[in-house]
Order: sequence, then structure tokens, then C-alpha cells
Amino acid sequence: MYSDVVGSIPAGASKFIIQTEMKQRIIAILLALFLGTLGVHAFYLNDKKHGQTLLILTLVGWFTSFLLIGFIPLVVTAVWAFVDFVKLCLMSDREFERKYTCPEEIIDISE
Repeated sequence: MYSDVVGSIPAGASKFIIQTEMKQRIIAILLALFLGTLGVHAFYLNDKKHGQTLLILTLVGWFTSFLLIGFIPLVVTAVWAFVDFVKLCLMSDREFERKYTCPEEIIDISE
């Protein structure tokens, strides 16, 4: 599973730290603004369930809009994406980093 980083594991270590990708707040804000109803900003922030829910609701809305009931999930996702956009805009940089970025991840390889 971690075969690509095995060479950097010290002998006898059961845990080690790897660098993970830093998320940028401005990118998350722009994704929420322009592609928010598709959940792209949530996928970028590694919130897969949130992103999948938005994407599924949007697709259901598109495919049922000809029945006029599809506009309900489209409105729900539009409001949800706008709320996410506002939350990201009002969030401080420190809070964003604490919540969405983890510069280091501790991996336990003793299992």
C-alpha cells in the first residue's frame, strides 16, 4: 500500500510522516462559485460524501426537469452551493487551514 515510500521509512519505525497536498482557499471559493452545484469544491476539499450528494442531486434535477419536479433538487443544490460559497468566503485563513489542510499525515505501518 505504501510501497512507493518504503525506501524512506527508518528501520524499526512503526509510524512515519508524509507530506500531503496543501489546499488553497481561493481555489475552493472559485470552485464553489462556478461549479458548486456539481460539488467540485467539496471533492477538492476531500469531502467526498458532500460532493457526491451535490452531484447526484444536480443530475437528478437535470434528468427530471422536463417533468417540472426536477427544479426542486436544482434549487436545493443552488442554495446549498451558495451557502458553501459564503461559508468559504467568511472563513478565516487559519480556520480554513485547520479544517481543510493537513500538511503532514501520520501513517501507522505497524498493522
